[in-house]
Amino acid sequence: MLRFLICLLILPFSILTKPLDELSLDEKIGQLFIIPVCPLRDKDHIADVEKLIKEYHIGGVIVKASDPQTQIRTLNYLQSIAKYPLLVCIDAEWGLGMRMINTISFPHNMTLGAIKNNQLIYDLGKIIGKQCRQVGAHINLAPVVDVNSNPLNPIIHMRSFGDNVDNVIAKASLIIQGMEEENIFTCTKHFPGHGDVSTDPHEELPIVTADVKQLWKINFAPFIKTKAHCIMTAHLLIPALDLKNPVTFSSKIVQEILQKEIGFQGLIITDALNMKALSRYYMPEDTAINAYLAGHDLLLYGDHINPNIDKILKEDVPKAIENMKKAFQEHKLDEDTLNKKVSKIMNAKEELGLFKNRMVAESGIKNLCSSEALRLNQKLFDEAITMVRNEQNLLPLLLSKKTACLKLGSDEQDIFNTSYTTFTEKNVKNLLSSLNTFNNVIICLTTNIKKPPFTIPQETMQLLEEINKKTPTIIIVFDTPYLLKDLTNFQTVIMAYENDQCAKISAFKLLFNKTNVAKGVLPINITKN
Repeated sequence: MLRFLICLLILPFSILTKPLDELSLDEKIGQLFIIPVCPLRDKDHIADVEKLIKEYHIGGVIVKASDPQTQIRTLNYLQSIAKYPLLVCIDAEWGLGMRMINTISFPHNMTLGAIKNNQLIYDLGKIIGKQCRQVGAHINLAPVVDVNSNPLNPIIHMRSFGDNVDNVIAKASLIIQGMEEENIFTCTKHFPGHGDVSTDPHEELPIVTADVKQLWKINFAPFIKTKAHCIMTAHLLIPALDLKNPVTFSSKIVQEILQKEIGFQGLIITDALNMKALSRYYMPEDTAINAYLAGHDLLLYGDHINPNIDKILKEDVPKAIENMKKAFQEHKLDEDTLNKKVSKIMNAKEELGLFKNRMVAESGIKNLCSSEALRLNQKLFDEAITMVRNEQNLLPLLLSKKTACLKLGSDEQDIFNTSYTTFTEKNVKNLLSSLNTFNNVIICLTTNIKKPPFTIPQETMQLLEEINKKTPTIIIVFDTPYLLKDLTNFQTVIMAYENDQCAKISAFKLLFNKTNVAKGVLPINITKN
């Protein structure tokens, strides 16, 4: 703690940007790199980060595992030892809860895609932006604007607003507006569009088979029509655009299409360069140069597994920087281009006000779980819940009727157990033997399936069908909407999207409250999937 306080006292708070020609080659190269920092890890990890900042003049960090107070203290310390302000990135696609404990996780984009009241999406952007700023972040690597046109997509899925390009654009534009008004730079991802893949780039290089017409109409559209400060590219191979190079290494895609044809002039950021989509085929020292030559301004490295992070900090980044420096010294790389990139980065830091004050006050974290944020979180789930079918007109349920509730896939405590008799998978036989004593059965379905195909297990389907034959049944899906393709024979189906307590409250209100109406609309077209 004393170390952090001393650093706060000695830091010059009014550092002015040096003229670019006063930066050494090492300092310029360092500004291109973003490295992971995990505030909740041990002193050795922080020492590794500190070494890269001091010796390699790293210009930015991406914050991983953390909590608000530890993050602020860690970032303030790292800012104090950096010659130039660090650009702090964070993954907060559904709020700080994506990367930080003791914070709020708001609904995923797919859930937001079901909401018709777009004012709420703007409000969410405002709150996420404010909270990012309160914990010392400057760039939120969000929103995902990939149009999830492939139901077998293993990596985007619930991170997408859906498969309707206009809805994706509308939702993304408002959440961007909200965050940017809080002086947080947003970053749309993953250009040219990651929605039509069936491979996870963390494991292998995905291939997109769309033609040029489809790419412009669907994939590119959200990046063209939204106004973010930054765009993150994807590790994809798109033969229609470049037969030889993945997007990350393709000047045809990054420079010719994104910068020249589309006209994007903001910061262009790579996806994590250590992902297996690239690392299976390229050495770390070559990856950085290839991405730089393609036209990227910021070279990002990140992971959530400690040994992988250690390798990034101890091996990958030092090798990449040393190899890049050697290329400049041998005049294989053009320093004029480097100057332009560093100018963009420094101008971004200036626009964010980092040369006037790079530190963040701990007092701001008191409002991270404010009543305003909690109310909005509940309101978002209330507005998203979707009545897929109510063909038996079972809803709203009457409290005078005897109702059973079967919870599949979740053993979490049910806060509504006074309204019905609850059964779980452990005592489902008791329910089956007493079905004739109930007027209705509510089935709360969660599969916990994280990768495609998103299909209800056969044993579970047999159980659902058996109950439905004997007793009027209401199925509430606290899971991906792609499961709905398996439920076409059920007459009463509600989509709640996530296994979240707020989603359960929304479902309960819909079940028993006559004045409550499901307002959500499905963000994907089930019939074509």
